[in-house]
Amino acid sequence: MGGTETTKGVRTAAEAIDPRTLDTLEERLGKEMAVRLSVLFREQAAARAVAIQAACEACDLEALRRVAHDWIADGAAMGARALADTGRRVEQLAIAGDGRAFLGSVELVHLAKLVSQALSARYGEAA
Repeated sequence: MGGTETTKGVRTAAEAIDPRTLDTLEERLGKEMAVRLSVLFREQAAARAVAIQAACEACDLEALRRVAHDWIADGAAMGARALADTGRRVEQLAIAGDGRAFLGSVELVHLAKLVSQALSARYGEAA
């Protein structure tokens, strides 16, 4: 789980998202809505990082599973495939009661930060 499978090739913010997914999002929903979704994603990323930290400190696999689950759809919707895939892996490990889920959470936070940086670069800091 430690960064070789999921984050392979994702070293920078630009590599963390697929711009074609965002292009499609803009075409279907409009640029203004894409900007709003970007802001919402970044706000949720910050809150989820705090939730992951709390889950890890409490050794709470169920809480970690819930946060990881949230990243699956949100990551995919924003073109962040590595984030969605890592969320899926962490969720599965947490369901299985495998403590490696806590290690995967570090990867989740890292990827979410890269995605947030990429979205800021594309849409600006604030809407």
